[in-house]
Amino acid sequence: MNRSFQYKGTLKDASLLPAMVEEVVDVCDVLKWEYTTFEKVYAGNVFSSEEDKRNYGIEVHTGETSSVYLAFDGVGHLINAQLKTLIDTHNEEGTKVVTVQINLDDKDGQPEISEGLNSEDMTSEIYRTLSVYYYGKQEEEYMRIREFVRYLGNKYMMDFEMVEDETDPSRFNEVLSENSERIRMIINSFQELIKDKSFEGPQGFLEFLHRLGKHLRDNKSED
Repeated sequence: MNRSFQYKGTLKDASLLPAMVEEVVDVCDVLKWEYTTFEKVYAGNVFSSEEDKRNYGIEVHTGETSSVYLAFDGVGHLINAQLKTLIDTHNEEGTKVVTVQINLDDKDGQPEISEGLNSEDMTSEIYRTLSVYYYGKQEEEYMRIREFVRYLGNKYMMDFEMVEDETDPSRFNEVLSENSERIRMIINSFQELIKDKSFEGPQGFLEFLHRLGKHLRDNKSED
């Protein structure tokens, strides 16, 4: 089984951060887990603001799971500190995230272009829902960190939620196999159509996307 859990929450009060970090460090020392600390206290024991780029709290490395973030942003939301820092850096450099949707069932449909993911609400949602994946050989470590995160969430956080997921790898491979030909066709079509292309501004790129959508729909109708 592939095991993982997702969690999110908000620190109840800024003054609780030092005690939580200290408790996590104590447990890590006992269980021989490595850890990385960020800011350990909010100035004046009060939350700062959404604009605060600093990370607060601690990151735990069990050796049997992916990184476990018990880290918070300026207003106390649990965050994936590494992902938040990456997004903040790109935003400062003016990087824009654009999504393109092509409805293959719409014969005359135009590509739907959206920049919604660049909004603060959508972007923050990306790094405020955290996941921990088990990939080691000692399942006990996974169960320890899962229950430890649950304990910390109930003790120090409000609106804390945790969901566990177990996936049968054989079913994943079956679904992947069912869709692999379709995925490969889309990728190959994109590479074939974009090869040696140069676009004259956004309108040229939109026209290309329209041709790609038509090409994919034609291939779909032949299946």
